[in-house]
Amino acid sequence: TIQGVGGTGGSCAADQRGRPTWLVFSWIQSVAKQGSVGSTVEQSLAMYRNLIVHELIHALGFSSHSFSNARDGAGARKGLISLMPVTDLDGESDEVWYFRKGRALETAGKFFGCADDEAFAAWDGLPLMGAPEMGRASHWDTRIMRDDVMSYGYQGAVSAITLAAMEDLGHYLANYSAAQCMQWGLLQGCGYVKTRCGAGGADRAAVVDAMDECEGRPVWLAIDDPLLAAKCAGGR
Repeated sequence: TIQGVGGTGGSCAADQRGRPTWLVFSWIQSVAKQGSVGSTVEQSLAMYRNLIVHELIHALGFSSHSFSNARDGAGARKGLISLMPVTDLDGESDEVWYFRKGRALETAGKFFGCADDEAFAAWDGLPLMGAPEMGRASHWDTRIMRDDVMSYGYQGAVSAITLAAMEDLGHYLANYSAAQCMQWGLLQGCGYVKTRCGAGGADRAAVVDAMDECEGRPVWLAIDDPLLAAKCAGGR
């Protein structure tokens, strides 16, 4: 087993256009056998569903390698993602892959409230994960997309942004009526997405009676992340 990693997903064969044709899912985390005490098929499915969906989407092509090599109908690379410099609030510099073109970028712009022409021009794009090193660049940045199944966020929403990213590969046609809702980061604006430790603004997704009700899903208050705690105010 590997601490904190439940499984891996990828492919070992593809057609002439790069579409995966042989999907591979590997368990890393030990899983209780069917019939053992406290474990039924239904309980196991409920416990591991998000992980399995996450790894299957990887196997279908959700990776920085696939996004970099996505091609249009004429065979030319689309240039979906670009490596961009970032500087954290603690002064540390890094380079992170950003979506700079495509449907995922456009869909994210609408979700974060950064879709009008003036704001969009000032936006660096939609970042992929920069830390930790395991899985770097092949997941969404957890800080801004914690609810999405393709982040390290412990949640399982297959969002319209993830569906759009898969469409950007050129192999798939998404059913957006099946997209699941995210709450974290909704309409927080371009500045929220631009840095890895951006401060959130007023959340217009809900009406509440007191400010202490605006702290996001309770799960985030219970998860200790040393990296975020060292770099970001409040560890979030």
